Amino acid sequence: MDKKSIIDRLNEIVLERINESVTEINSINDSKANETKSSAGDKYETGMAMLQMEEQKANVQLAKAKELQKTLSMIDPTEKQDSAQLGSLVETSNGNYFISIGLGQIEIGGKSIFVLSIASPVGLQMKGKKAGDVFQFNGNTIEIIKVH
Repeated sequence: MDKKSIIDRLNEIVLERINESVTEINSINDSKANETKSSAGDKYETGMAMLQMEEQKANVQLAKAKELQKTLSMIDPTEKQDSAQLGSLVETSNGNYFISIGLGQIEIGGKSIFVLSIASPVGLQMKGKKAGDVFQFNGNTIEIIKVH
């Protein structure tokens, strides 16, 4: 499991989220156009308000996905790192972690990896640590075996 394949998979996941948000926004816009043609009075106002709220929600999701994409673009998969930071693949006694964006646990090549932000609770505990260092999380002592 190398950093490039992890980043490629994460980019696929984020692109799926972007596409889903764009599709949702387009669908809402179609619904808004149809709402104006077929409804009148209070029903029209209520329908439009609901569609407006859904559109705002979809736009927020789109903005978040684009921000994740931007963060991923800042990571150089060929960069060698000896301490946990943005772009680090960290092998620990508790599993493998990729410090990048907060997506949670994913499977890559049959292996499980935790994809997390440096600002997450575990990311903050790992930040700056090197192979051989230990940290505490949820009452567990976790040893860093290797940082890539």
